[in-house]
Amino acid sequence: MRQSVQEVYHRWLALPAEWTPAQRDQFITLETESLDKKAFALAMDLRESEIRRWTGKHSGQHPDHATTVRIHQSAEENAREAVVREHLYSKIPQDSPQPPEPITGVPWDNRWMDHRFRPEPSEAIKELARTVWPDHSSMFRAVAGYLLATRHQEGLDLPTSPNHVLAQTLVAPINQKLGRIGYAGE
Repeated sequence: MRQSVQEVYHRWLALPAEWTPAQRDQFITLETESLDKKAFALAMDLRESEIRRWTGKHSGQHPDHATTVRIHQSAEENAREAVVREHLYSKIPQDSPQPPEPITGVPWDNRWMDHRFRPEPSEAIKELARTVWPDHSSMFRAVAGYLLATRHQEGLDLPTSPNHVLAQTLVAPINQKLGRIGYAGE
């Protein structure tokens, strides 16, 4: 979370020039703590909701320990992403719309990493990402969806199962993108 806060304030939101480095650091720390608290509260709600959904789907049986851990991890990841998007990225001033670079001038392997050029993944592509990488985090699969959608747009091969050669080959660029947005690779 701190890395995202630092990046946003360093890149897009200017802190007062007269602040000392200690004051800037204190502000970043307080902002990070505030967002962490919001993410924690949201994660708790998401966990409870997902466990209720899972229990209802499995005839009232509660999930085992491993499933509960996965639900908790997924809830935390989703909550952090939502809080960063809603409470941090929304503060970034929007530039006046400029005509985007023509899509034909951007190679596909760069296009999928740039929100201006990448296609949104369809439900079928999202489901494919869940199928191919079932043991990866929801954030990993979300990023993978953009990669798969762009490959699909280009008419390139897509992995069809966790054992497909592309399922392993595409992990590296997905992890690279995760690193760029402040998440650990998997």
